[in-house]
Amino acid sequence: MGPHDSAQRVEYCMGIQHITPESQLMKPATRLTLFAAVALGAFLLYSTLAAQKSACNVCVSFKGSHNCAHATAETPKEATKSAQTTACGPIAKGMAESIECDNVVPEEVKCDK
Repeated sequence: MGPHDSAQRVEYCMGIQHITPESQLMKPATRLTLFAAVALGAFLLYSTLAAQKSACNVCVSFKGSHNCAHATAETPKEATKSAQTTACGPIAKGMAESIECDNVVPEEVKCDK
């Protein structure tokens, strides 16, 4: 295809590139792909945020260390468990201590909703 081919959407006149109105429009497949990507992104964002109905802040003391963490989940129980696991991460060393820390009664639990 040369610069003067009729299938080309860009016209050349005296070495200057001119875009025809036809080339300024998106192809239907491009529009459909763009719409599908935006719709998927919106659905994922909505479904992620809609499921997070409860938020909790949990503080844990374990073997002389103290840490707090925040988590969200569908229920307060799930949010508390997730926050405790997150809080235990930096203060427990190894799998055995992580499990042990997860089973310690938290010092403080604050949930909204």
